[in-house]
Amino acid sequence: MLQSRWAAKVRARILETLFPSHCVGCAERGSWLCAACLSGLRQCGSGFCPGCLRPSTDGRPCLTCVAACPLTQLFAACPYRQNPLARAVESLKYTGVQALADPLAELLIAHLEHFRYAGAWSKAFDAVIPVPLHRRRLLARGYQQAALLAVPVAQHFSWPLREDVLFRVRATRPQVGLPQRTRLKNVRGAFSVSGMAPRRVLLVDDVVTTASTMRACAQALRDAGSHEVVALALAHG
Repeated sequence: MLQSRWAAKVRARILETLFPSHCVGCAERGSWLCAACLSGLRQCGSGFCPGCLRPSTDGRPCLTCVAACPLTQLFAACPYRQNPLARAVESLKYTGVQALADPLAELLIAHLEHFRYAGAWSKAFDAVIPVPLHRRRLLARGYQQAALLAVPVAQHFSWPLREDVLFRVRATRPQVGLPQRTRLKNVRGAFSVSGMAPRRVLLVDDVVTTASTMRACAQALRDAGSHEVVALALAHG
């Protein structure tokens, strides 16, 4: 893991030297996402039911979904289908622009703070856990984008970051473009937990579309002892 991150950092520095940073929104030089574009992003005004993804004031499951949903709450900072957010996420995931993780994590932190002040959650988390990549995809990409987003969140709130708990034990097809039923089947049984899972978990990912992946992660964590699993995504859609 450390070797992969070191190699990814070296690659990022080489890319920055060859291709100096410019905002993915307005092309202004000096950063990959400038303050003006970041502050101009539209944010989600509520949480979402983690079962059916309908808006939910406090991110908890609706009465229809509550009995069968392993996620306790679901929050997503921004709608995905807006620029420059979509371009920023794609650049972070697929073109190696890891420097985008810090400004994007600011959105996660602000969103979580907003819902804390609104009373949607109050207790500290025992662990911040990023949704893991399979080992083969991690080796190919060189870094895990969900972990890059989770690190600033964990640091801001002084919660433990745990990447030694949840693992993707089966390689899955990318979820993008798959029908909902296929997504559910695609990730079923794909995650495993090492040892006893932390009691209260904040699960972090970049994009939530149907929440199939996060529910599969939450089920593995619940089966291993977690009492609450709250999902936090950068974008929804």
